[in-house]
Amino acid sequence: MPQRTGLLAAALAIALLAFPVRAEQFSFMALGDTPYTLPRDDSAFQRLISRTNRLRPAFTVHLGDIKSGDTHCTDAVFSRALELFSQFEQPLVYTPGDNEWTDCHRANNGGYDPIERLSVLRRYMYADPARSLGRAPMPLHTQSADPAYGKFLENARWERAGVVFATVHIIGSNNNLQRDQAAVNEYIERNAANLAWINAAFARAREIDAPGIVFFFQADLAYEKENDVDARSGFRSEEHTSELQS
Repeated sequence: MPQRTGLLAAALAIALLAFPVRAEQFSFMALGDTPYTLPRDDSAFQRLISRTNRLRPAFTVHLGDIKSGDTHCTDAVFSRALELFSQFEQPLVYTPGDNEWTDCHRANNGGYDPIERLSVLRRYMYADPARSLGRAPMPLHTQSADPAYGKFLENARWERAGVVFATVHIIGSNNNLQRDQAAVNEYIERNAANLAWINAAFARAREIDAPGIVFFFQADLAYEKENDVDARSGFRSEEHTSELQS
């Protein structure tokens, strides 16, 4: 996915949000598309980390794209991103973007197998899926705790002041509904897991009478293209999944 307007380099476009609920006010950071090009953006991202550490949010969520869409999908990129994430003093939760696996088949990304890159990314970023990243990790409830969805280490849920938060692995590049049968099969499996995870988050919110629920994912769902089925087929779940399986 190309760099978005207002890229969060240098901490200028961080989303700082507050939920004054249940007598507890807290803030969290949401950021993404950074560090985009290493080593060029390394120092800028470290300044962003320092700024975040000074603000001391309850947690930070990285919405994916730890590399640009025209750089190689090497293990070194994953390793360096993990090193940088470990510098956040408060918990950090990461959900993948398309640049770090979906688009890795492109020649300018190194011509990798996207499914293999996703497997490696999971090994790097979710070595302990029950805990966030960061120097003070917080416990997470992950979808992988359910044997039926054991591979989905990245789908996590947590609560703060009664608010339910969840990451959902929904990505750009039409949610990986593209190219070949391997991509289609991956999409079908992950889409089913995502739908189950969203339903589980709402069920938990009802169970605890949550005042709010927040979902984090990387994709732009392209609502402005509501009538363009090709542009939004990867985000239309039920009406197309049965067609893909037939």
